[in-house]
Amino acid sequence: MKPTKNKVFCVSCKRSKMLFESQAKADNFILYNKEEIKEENGRAPVRSYYCRLCGGWHVTSSQSEVTKARCERHDKQMVAEVDRFAKIHEDVDSVINELYDRWEEAKAAIQQGRLRAAELSMKKCLDILNSLRISTKYQHLNWDKWAIHISDLQKKIARYREFIGQPKKEREALLAKEDKTKAEEEICMAYLAYQTLFKIETLLEEVEKDIERGDKDAVKEKLIECRTLVLYDIHCPYKNSLKRDYRNKIKEKCNRAQVSLCEEAKPRYLIEGKYMKYKDAMYYLIKKFEALQAVYDSGDYYEGLWQLSIIGKGLKELPDNSETEVLRQQYEHWCELFGEQEKDSSV
Repeated sequence: MKPTKNKVFCVSCKRSKMLFESQAKADNFILYNKEEIKEENGRAPVRSYYCRLCGGWHVTSSQSEVTKARCERHDKQMVAEVDRFAKIHEDVDSVINELYDRWEEAKAAIQQGRLRAAELSMKKCLDILNSLRISTKYQHLNWDKWAIHISDLQKKIARYREFIGQPKKEREALLAKEDKTKAEEEICMAYLAYQTLFKIETLLEEVEKDIERGDKDAVKEKLIECRTLVLYDIHCPYKNSLKRDYRNKIKEKCNRAQVSLCEEAKPRYLIEGKYMKYKDAMYYLIKKFEALQAVYDSGDYYEGLWQLSIIGKGLKELPDNSETEVLRQQYEHWCELFGEQEKDSSV
């Protein structure tokens, strides 16, 4: 019979051949089918052999030892070539992963306003890309796409460097500008993020000096301020990983200084005679603001002033950050409105 089952394309022979799991199965096939195959084809398989490329056993009608040896050498060469290409692609994947990681680092650093860190990561990207381009191993690959990605980040770094080099008035004007372009918005966000990170880093450096002096009170006070900034003032891409890293740094300095922030890390604030956690205090004041509208509409000037006095005292208790700044602006707005209501009622 002609072989019809278990056929695969053999790379070594460059044609389809039957593949057997074991030599015993291949030899049994020869034993029970060679007569019928010879009758049909004029020749029959006489031996089995192991194929490195297919990972199993074939049968052949060739008895030549020379042919056998040549095929084995050919298979060894092909296996070696396959291994070489596999190693190259494995190396490429590893190098591309490294390039991607450094590029992500640079992108995150730019968005966080950390210019020095962005430039260092960008330099690593360029070093990797240049080494890939001059390597004979990777010359067959196209690296233009990565060159474009890196060039885009370099332009962002240049724009950010130009911004921070401007006079303070020009920086403040751009920050206050309402109809910013996308590039200007990115620069402003990065700058504001950097201001917060700079405060945190400065506090941590001061804490290090306080630890060396053995001033535990100063360490605790600055770490409390540092943790408040970490909890409420980091607003930038990858903020969760940043917060985690800073929390670990604060914990490490607490351990070294042998101080505890268990109570101080989440302070309570006295709002209208009650001690509240930060979030509860913010929610309470927001509800007070919402109630002011009904008081204002009713024309009850004195009730409005009373509620505003409660809000004002509460805001003095809370830390200065971007969230409380919004409430302070609302407070000033309502003070103006009730001031105008007083003038109207006196006319």
